[in-house]
Amino acid sequence: MNNKIRNFMYGRYGIDDLYKLLLIICFILLVINMFLNNNIIRIIELLLIFIILYRSLSKNISRRKKENDKYLNIKNRIIKSFNYNKKCFVNVDKNVLYDNIKNINEVTYLIGAKVSINKDELKLEEKDVL
Repeated sequence: MNNKIRNFMYGRYGIDDLYKLLLIICFILLVINMFLNNNIIRIIELLLIFIILYRSLSKNISRRKKENDKYLNIKNRIIKSFNYNKKCFVNVDKNVLYDNIKNINEVTYLIGAKVSINKDELKLEEKDVL
């Protein structure tokens, strides 16, 4: 039996990241439809299941790979934009912190205390946070 399945799937595309995304969307719609009982959502679920099966059983591997690559490019752009925004916030916070430390150094100098913190130490702390 296991050999028959293996022979059937030989030369077919199988599972990829887009398959997993479509399956998650289908599952979410299934859970939502349990409460709403809407026929339109049910039709969308059936279409997604058909697309999932068609993609995974397809023998046109190059076309399925292109579809998955497009999905991965979009996904990576979104992830990079969130990481870029995160880095911008960290850099702004680091600069504000450094300015505050310079102000503290000036105030402590006036009262005779000595504080030795430089910007290089802040960079090391930033690497630890990220």
